[in-house]
Amino acid sequence: MRTSVYYLKLFMVLLTLVPPALSFRLVCYYNRKAAARLSIGRFTPANVAPNLCTHLIFSPTTERDALVWTLKSKLFILFYSNPDLKTLLAVGDPEGSDSQTFTKMVASKTTREKFIDSAVTMINTYGFDGLNLDWRYPTGNANRGKFTSLCQLRAALNRSLLLTASVSGVKDVIDDSYDVSIIALELDFINVLTFGFHDSSEPVTAHHSPLDPPSTDPEDPLTTVRGAALPADKLNMGIAAYGVAFRLFNSSEGGVGAATSSTPPEDGCYTEEPGVWSYYEVQPSLGLALFRTFLDDQGVPYVVTEGHWVGYDDPQSLNLKVQFLYVADMNCDITKNNCK
Repeated sequence: MRTSVYYLKLFMVLLTLVPPALSFRLVCYYNRKAAARLSIGRFTPANVAPNLCTHLIFSPTTERDALVWTLKSKLFILFYSNPDLKTLLAVGDPEGSDSQTFTKMVASKTTREKFIDSAVTMINTYGFDGLNLDWRYPTGNANRGKFTSLCQLRAALNRSLLLTASVSGVKDVIDDSYDVSIIALELDFINVLTFGFHDSSEPVTAHHSPLDPPSTDPEDPLTTVRGAALPADKLNMGIAAYGVAFRLFNSSEGGVGAATSSTPPEDGCYTEEPGVWSYYEVQPSLGLALFRTFLDDQGVPYVVTEGHWVGYDDPQSLNLKVQFLYVADMNCDITKNNCK
């Protein structure tokens, strides 16, 4: 159990959908903010178990940020502890806060080439094994071709370097914003972020990362994963190490679809992000919870605690998701127990 908790508190994790007979890939995404947090929330690359992941994606801010680059240099500690670990530099807009800047960077052939040249310089300077294009919040069909063209600049990279991307897990966004058939040829693998389907601003509670969706929800993460027209050996399914919290309108009514308050939920104690609670922030609340419920039809738990409803992942739900990833028959539905 300690290993599971340790594992959950660090990363957003992406697991390959490839049957185990073919390959195994566990991609970890390090949150740069973790190093600046206090108490148990503080976590640096030096704390990472080097044999935990096959790939580690690191997202810096700017080269002027001394703290970030000091942390990044510690990635070499991981490399020398595990020579097989691949480290990737993430560029783009991982949090959706600056999509316009990234849009400008890919606006023309000239800006794309300048962008790639700058990224390659950083990769070579700091010894990364590749580049991850982080475009989870595209601005629609207008940039579809530009992102495709960016992926096609693979020729500018040394062939020994990896080129990957993290993309939205919303099927409509995938269909509208990514030319999947082309980028799949250019990229070594694609991280489909099958979480974040709901947020704390919504009027009713809902789980943000179900294995299977409720019947009332049109968004199906499994359909997204199965139907994205991607080669199985290039597809990773995202798993979040955080929960989404809602403040309940009536604390005595805490089921799925319960009304939420217009007052925003509390920040995570250490993450200090409204409505976003890391697993290690959810875990202490279990002792104060009115109840913890596992949604058998969705394969995920939620907890009601101190007027808040929090949907998250735990070892039980992760076990189901990993089982799903190891099922070669992609038409198998683990949560409904109809696997062959």
